[in-house]
Amino acid sequence: MNFMPTRPAARDCHVAPKRWHMTRLLSIALSFLTLAFCSTGLSAQQELPRRMTFFEGRCRMQLVADFLPCQPKTLFAELRNGRAFLTFFAGKHSWTVSGSGDRQPNLENYYHSIDTIRMLEGSKHVGEDRQMEGECHFRLNKQATKFFWIRCDVYNRGKGSHYKFYFEPIIKFEKKDF
Repeated sequence: MNFMPTRPAARDCHVAPKRWHMTRLLSIALSFLTLAFCSTGLSAQQELPRRMTFFEGRCRMQLVADFLPCQPKTLFAELRNGRAFLTFFAGKHSWTVSGSGDRQPNLENYYHSIDTIRMLEGSKHVGEDRQMEGECHFRLNKQATKFFWIRCDVYNRGKGSHYKFYFEPIIKFEKKDF
């Protein structure tokens, strides 16, 4: 892989806000949020989620040549600082793509811009690349009561790396506002 290894900011990255009551999905999401704010240098309050959406469906990813299966659950978190991320899981590894811009040319299509990709092995930060380009495309109905698929295509022109994370079809989803 073409990841650039980096170290998280110097702080205790295992301290969660005490006011959270955790469910299994929230505890998974919190571990990714904690690692995300530890690597940006922002405060925990700035990185608390505004909304989290959990999706279930068929997941596949292309890291080098062929598509490989990934776990049938993914997380989309919108943070209070304007950034958002999607996390995909495969075995003990996870990949998070994140960015801060979005566009919605019509009610059925939402695009989230991507500028960073991170890889974890368990809770260990393996690497990241902050020079990514691309977007995640969400296809949904006009009322946003049904999501059909998510397709993320991200790349680094300078390195020639290209990653695809496709989550289709989406079987169900659950939103949680904070």
